[in-house]
Amino acid sequence: MKTLKIKLSAGVLLASCLSVSAQDQAQEPVKGLRVNDVYVQVGGNLGMSRHGTLNEFKKLAPNSDLLNKISGDVSFYKGYNNENVSFISSVGFKIRNKEKTDYLDNLSFRVGISYLNGTSLSGYFNINETNGYDTLTSSVTGNTFYLDSVTSHSFNAKYSYDQVRLDMNVLFSTQSESRWSLYTGMGISFGMSINAETTISYNKNEPRPFYEPSLQQSSPNYYSSTYRAEKTELYRNQTNIGASAYIPMGVDFRFGNKKEFWKHLHLFYEMRPGINYTSIPELGNQTNAFMLHSIGVRYSRS
Repeated sequence: MKTLKIKLSAGVLLASCLSVSAQDQAQEPVKGLRVNDVYVQVGGNLGMSRHGTLNEFKKLAPNSDLLNKISGDVSFYKGYNNENVSFISSVGFKIRNKEKTDYLDNLSFRVGISYLNGTSLSGYFNINETNGYDTLTSSVTGNTFYLDSVTSHSFNAKYSYDQVRLDMNVLFSTQSESRWSLYTGMGISFGMSINAETTISYNKNEPRPFYEPSLQQSSPNYYSSTYRAEKTELYRNQTNIGASAYIPMGVDFRFGNKKEFWKHLHLFYEMRPGINYTSIPELGNQTNAFMLHSIGVRYSRS
């Protein structure tokens, strides 16, 4: 009987120790951040590049022979449509709750590297040169008519760069267990250029008069034009610095809910309205609004 009591006491003591040990393990705090997602996305910023003035481009390319030819009555045209291409690769982290017992389902932190390529400054300058080509005298009235030819000289200039940035944002999402989910948040990026350059090209559009005998009574002289790309100059510029603040907004689609592989794979579309800042050594600080659109794939462990 005494032996039985000892065995029961030992069993109770062992069970108590196991219970305490289990509670200690359950209450052990989780780490502050846990790697949970891998993102890859490609997109672009569609819009108009800023219109650069002749003086700005002379600062970017001070030794340009082509820009020094531009003088007199110059027509200035706005910049052209520009597409800034972006590639972003990032890692997502889950954030633990206040009790430090688990991770929040609707809040995450994302950090990665982005690559940007595009034109931020463009300009088109045109000079028309008028030259006398021929003189016609009417056999009926004796009046003299002067025929002129107009040669068009056009100069296209653009400032473009490749830029690498560190990209960070905090995301708030709807229920991740659903097939479809929405998210938004706050984000920043900053970095520098690895290749900044100014390109200037000169084109000549020269009229070529020809004679059409069958129509000589009404309009004997006609003109076609010959377009020639004459010269292109390329100038390397100093390293610029860029930064932006934006609001990521997106929709996420989970490929599957049953098969293990497809449960972790997501397709998403994201847009980022924001403000971009660029410090160009030759010109100073530039600020502009942007809207980046992208599509990507996300692999999630949860």
